Amino acid sequence: MRKQKRPEVSDIHFENLEAFKSAGPVTVLAFLHPDSETMAATFAATAHFLRNHKGIFGIVTDSILAINEGVSIPAIALYRGSDKAIFSGAFEEETIAAFVAIESQPLIGEISIETYADYKMVSSRTRLMADAF
Repeated sequence: MRKQKRPEVSDIHFENLEAFKSAGPVTVLAFLHPDSETMAATFAATAHFLRNHKGIFGIVTDSILAINEGVSIPAIALYRGSDKAIFSGAFEEETIAAFVAIESQPLIGEISIETYADYKMVSSRTRLMADAF
């Protein structure tokens, strides 16, 4: 319910960066140039598609914040707890969605009815799934 009250993509600045990164179990930030309208639109479309399932999305257009976070513009950073994954590939909906889907899964987790499809998708793309009993 909280996700639905937020905008699909938030504008992130120095004042709200740390609060945003810890606002949910998975947060995804696009670090873009201020005039990157096409990339911002692609990221927003991906956020719209994934928002109910994969996290909270934001855009940073401040190059100083990008440097402080250790990323080069353009890039996407996914924060999951204390883990951070960086994406600097092609800004296409499919590649961004695949990155978010794979990186948002915990390294070790319980497979249940609710999580099976996510783990199966990650396994089919990475071949890194193992069962432990």
